[in-house]
Amino acid sequence: MDVLERIQQLKQTRGWSDYRLSVESGVAQTTISSWFHKQAVPSVISLQNICDAFQITLSEFFSSGSEAVVLTPPQRQLLDAFSVLNAGQQTALLQFLKSMEKPQ
Repeated sequence: MDVLERIQQLKQTRGWSDYRLSVESGVAQTTISSWFHKQAVPSVISLQNICDAFQITLSEFFSSGSEAVVLTPPQRQLLDAFSVLNAGQQTALLQFLKSMEKPQ
């Protein structure tokens, strides 16, 4: 299931309209509508706001079934910090983290 299908599924489960999701998440209704009309993917920050509105974690959003991944507080903090970086910074950070891995 893709991101937009998952958002649609969560909206339907709760009986929410795009407007209600907008109010609950703080994401503009026009932005939400444009995702579906343009088949665009929300940013990580917008997706986090959507998850907060649905009162689920990003792990729960992406989980397939009952096997949700639970993030520790440091993992959540790392993900939050990563989500505000631009693409170049994210790539540089990933390269740095890989350089710290122990050789197998």
